[in-house]
Amino acid sequence: LNDSDDENENDENQSNDSESENENDSNNSNESNEMNEENESDESSNENVATISGHTLTIVGAGEATITAKQDGDKAHLAATPVSKTITIAKLDQTITWNQEFAADLTIGNTVELSAVASSGDAVTFSSSNETVATIAGNVLTIVGVGEATITASQAGNNNYNAATEIAKSLSIAKLNQTITWNQD
Repeated sequence: LNDSDDENENDENQSNDSESENENDSNNSNESNEMNEENESDESSNENVATISGHTLTIVGAGEATITAKQDGDKAHLAATPVSKTITIAKLDQTITWNQEFAADLTIGNTVELSAVASSGDAVTFSSSNETVATIAGNVLTIVGVGEATITASQAGNNNYNAATEIAKSLSIAKLNQTITWNQD
């Protein structure tokens, strides 16, 4: 009976030793993971397209960037081979909203403040097809003569937005009627 009891006691001790080793391995593994995370780094080749903070990638503009993940290694691991991926972010489309209509009774000398908005938030520019009829300075249209003109709203785009489809509106300025008043008796 004594030999059997000794064997059971030895088995229990070996089992406890094994559990203790597993706990140590687990603790070492956790320490190693923490060290791995501290030694990890991510990089963007073009911060005008994508930025990285920690492990968060943020798209900030259109273009191309190469994202590289690195792991420098630690006491237990060699450095990993960096892995790179190239991302391409396309420009966004935009639209112009121009709900303004020209009054039918515009005459020479009248001015109109032009108002249109682009979905990009960028400024809309205006142009006249016939500056003998209408001129534009900034967003103010001035009627300078009679005839036909097309007023066009446009937005050229930028690094992140494509050019918007232009909107054109017709403008027709007619000659005014005149009357003669003769006050002679």
